[in-house]
Amino acid sequence: MRAGGIPMRLRNTMRLAALGLGFGLMALPAAAQVAPDHPGRAVYNKSCSTCHDNPGATRAATLVSMQQQSPARLREILTTGVMQPMAAGLSPQEITDVIAFLTAGQAAASPTWTDAIMCT
Repeated sequence: MRAGGIPMRLRNTMRLAALGLGFGLMALPAAAQVAPDHPGRAVYNKSCSTCHDNPGATRAATLVSMQQQSPARLREILTTGVMQPMAAGLSPQEITDVIAFLTAGQAAASPTWTDAIMCT
């Protein structure tokens, strides 16, 4: 069926594309909020950007997907996970800085149910 001269199937496809674009654009402010002189940006540019800014060629995670990870998860990936060999040349402070850079646009973590039952 046609509505307004555009086939309904095409219209639905266009709506889905617009919705996907909207969600993608929502991720941009997180990257834009990081100061250009953030110390973690320098670490990222030196040690990470070659692969993570070219995920199609390297099959690495994208910057946006890394920005969606928790600081704890990023630290795990860098210190004991698949990125451990690549992060081996980074100092503990550089690891902390790059994690702070990647998570700078995230909202403060809200307590989870596990926080409520933790022993202190």
